[in-house]
Amino acid sequence: MVSRLVSYKKVDIAIRCFNANKKKLKIIGSGPQMNRLQNLANKNIEFLGNVSEDILFNVISGSSGLIITGEEDFGLTALEAQALGKGVIAFGEGGAKETVMNALTGTFFYQQTPESLEEAINRFESFSIKSENCRRQAKGFSKEVFKKRFMEAIQGNL
Repeated sequence: MVSRLVSYKKVDIAIRCFNANKKKLKIIGSGPQMNRLQNLANKNIEFLGNVSEDILFNVISGSSGLIITGEEDFGLTALEAQALGKGVIAFGEGGAKETVMNALTGTFFYQQTPESLEEAINRFESFSIKSENCRRQAKGFSKEVFKKRFMEAIQGNL
């Protein structure tokens, strides 16, 4: 996970889920909820705090995928994970619906509960998420594609 540790990001959902399933979870980020979340977490959950961009990309690259439990406006972190060839498990509202392709580059859960997240994790693990599909999806949101589509819209070609 990569998240600001504030209540509306719902990081506690992932912590409760991973406390139950005993799988390893790394959380990158900090915020006012850090102490509360650390006290909630079992030993299989590691808090890395704020990290450099290099460490961020290394952690994501070495992971099975990225989990997003809050409703995001756009989903830049989901695109960054996909650009690194990693799939995404995300709450199925907001920007993630625009950036993640269900069953191709990730999956969604629709209730912000540990049980719903666990179901999504199980689906994700049953998929064969291909790195090249994730990278292709991320490229669709590149600066070059944005400029091209913007110019087409201005010129009335969209």
